[in-house]
Amino acid sequence: NPITYACSDGTDNDSDGLTDFPADPGCTSATDANETNTTQQVYACNDNIDNDGDGLVDTQDPGCMTYFDNDEYNVTITGHAPTATTTSATSIGSYDAVLGGSVVANNSYTYYWFEYGTNSFSNTSSQMSFGTGSGNVNQAIGSLTPNTNYQFRICASNSYGQNCGSTMNFTSVQTGCTSNCGGCTYNCGTTNTAPTVNTSSASNVTDTSATVYAYVTTNSGNTASVWFKYGTGGNTGYTTYATQQTIYGSQSVNAFLTNLQPNTVYSFQACASNQYGQNCGTVLSFLTTNTNAYVPTQPPYYPSYPTYPTQPQQPIVIYTNTGGYDYGTGSSNLASLKINASRSEVVRNDVVSYNVTLTNDSNRSLKNVKINVSAPADLVITSTSTGELSFNTNSVTVAFSSIAAGDSRSVTVTAHVASNTTASSFVVHADASYLNTSSGDRETVTAEVMTGVTRNGLLAGAFGAGFGGGIIWFLIIILVILLGVLAFSRSRREPKYETHMPPSRWPTK
Repeated sequence: NPITYACSDGTDNDSDGLTDFPADPGCTSATDANETNTTQQVYACNDNIDNDGDGLVDTQDPGCMTYFDNDEYNVTITGHAPTATTTSATSIGSYDAVLGGSVVANNSYTYYWFEYGTNSFSNTSSQMSFGTGSGNVNQAIGSLTPNTNYQFRICASNSYGQNCGSTMNFTSVQTGCTSNCGGCTYNCGTTNTAPTVNTSSASNVTDTSATVYAYVTTNSGNTASVWFKYGTGGNTGYTTYATQQTIYGSQSVNAFLTNLQPNTVYSFQACASNQYGQNCGTVLSFLTTNTNAYVPTQPPYYPSYPTYPTQPQQPIVIYTNTGGYDYGTGSSNLASLKINASRSEVVRNDVVSYNVTLTNDSNRSLKNVKINVSAPADLVITSTSTGELSFNTNSVTVAFSSIAAGDSRSVTVTAHVASNTTASSFVVHADASYLNTSSGDRETVTAEVMTGVTRNGLLAGAFGAGFGGGIIWFLIIILVILLGVLAFSRSRREPKYETHMPPSRWPTK
């Protein structure tokens, strides 16, 4: 029988993970009958020492290829700034447009935004979370000047740097024209307009679902169709119809999103169309939760305004939201938004003001803050204490680069009640978004307030905004009392005639 040697039999005889000569250091030759390591050689990658000082030891260090590697050098892992490409502007109107681009994050968490202006990049849109992938993005801008040429570009940044795409141009539509986003056609020479859409908020956010909200005004059309677009990575490629698919007038709409991914940033916007065109609201975002995450709730309920108030009413605050999650301290009070009305009730032609205050309740600054205030069509916003007023959308937008910890910012808007309104109440909506510098996500807080329209609005409107319902009825009562006193005094002045007894009837004594 041939002689079999331990160092050439194809078996790991000493169970050290190495077999035969020359792989096993215990074998001096192929004819060695003993595969046991008598003298173990120590290499840099199996000495249990961090030889290159990078915090990693032996085969945990990417510089070690095997246990017998004697060089535990540092492998330098480098990243790259994101790639940003400007594509086109769509849904161009007289006062707004949707800017488009694409982003490649290059495997590092990335944010994107758009820069635009007439002669320079003097305006910047909100900074949006993108993630680590790649894809197309778009963002709506407003407060444009009609029939004006604008230049724009997309920019993106991560921990390795920032890049901006090439500069492109578009021209806003001349006044009197409305855009049809579906076919990108223009209907000029008409005063009819497409619906006004304000994307408002997201609430009831869970691991896999959320409810999104918007406020839509049909404008010239009798009715309007409403839907929401949403998606991840800054995209809004999915479509879901609102609970109220067809609306009339001005009202709040919502949609329930399902089958979402946990701990994921979703972007969404509302869209509406009538026979004169289509418009979409601004793009907002929310972060789905995980099982241990804080879930802020902001129920959008609308209480009925008292028809016959028995005592002076206060403005009905539909809801005031305190939101955000501080991942550093575990608290859930980053910011709070409040809205107050100067009057509890209004009549036709009245003037009422609304004060909106955003307070930073955290211990760190809020970045890239934007406050939006919008009102229904019959409550026309005429002025604002700060920010940009858009008569086209009947809204005010205010931007702040940052709000320090514990500080607050306010905006006061003044509105005029339409002389021909038939509404029984008005709902004024406010929302504020900001960048959570701890999590890197944009968060939104929302508030709404209801102001009632009194039943005697027609009569009071005829006498002017300074006359309330109580004064009118007081004057009527005084008039009735005066008429009664006059009638009574006339009856006292009429002559009274006496009947005399004839002499034949006189008594004899």
